[in-house]
Amino acid sequence: MDRPTQGQADGQIGRDEFLTQLERKLKGLPAPEVQYALAYWNEYLDDAGPGNEATALAALGSPADVAANIIADYAVRDVKGQTVDDATGFTGLDGTDGAVSTSIPADGADVGAATVSGPASSAGGRGSGRGGLSTVWIIVLGLLASPIALPLAVAAVVVLIALLVVVLAVVASLFCSAVVLVGTGLISISMGLAVVVRDFATTLLYAGLGLVCMAGGLALFLITAWLAKMGVRGIVLLGARILKRKGATS
Repeated sequence: MDRPTQGQADGQIGRDEFLTQLERKLKGLPAPEVQYALAYWNEYLDDAGPGNEATALAALGSPADVAANIIADYAVRDVKGQTVDDATGFTGLDGTDGAVSTSIPADGADVGAATVSGPASSAGGRGSGRGGLSTVWIIVLGLLASPIALPLAVAAVVVLIALLVVVLAVVASLFCSAVVLVGTGLISISMGLAVVVRDFATTLLYAGLGLVCMAGGLALFLITAWLAKMGVRGIVLLGARILKRKGATS
């Protein structure tokens, strides 16, 4: 049962229902991140005071709006490996400082007398810096749960998945090429060693070609790993940007 809120309009959800829905929308995030977010917004409403709680809830928007921002900010921190302190000064993808500003008066004061700003994300904990497929999956869940029309959400998810498939295909191709180069190098060196007694010059030639192929393969391995990381990171940042914009315009 939702706790009664002074000044709550008909049809407006109360604090308990707001936090319950917010927790449900954040189910894809790590548990510590979810708990920090819930604690933050619970404390935020405590600071607003009983007389202004309804105003604060109305200013925050729907739980889906808040969840979209939290998920987007978490994904950005995760892909960049940011700490809590790093994220404090983070510039939001919509051009703001990543904070939600709402006019919440102090208890007993006139409406609009004070402004309280709170971060759009929990900023709780450290991003893993992996920027891996798990973060892409969190973005996908966030889009499907975001306050935008389902066809638009599905379209955004399809675009992200298509980009991910392209990145994985390119990475797989480069990886296979690197394996072939390294294998060719080993074969070339083996062939050179096989004739070392009969033709030392041929051995040097095959060994040289083999070393060049192996060096190229190893370099391609490094390039492939970098491209994979940057590709997934770009997809995560794009998904976070979509979540931010849709959350801001909903």
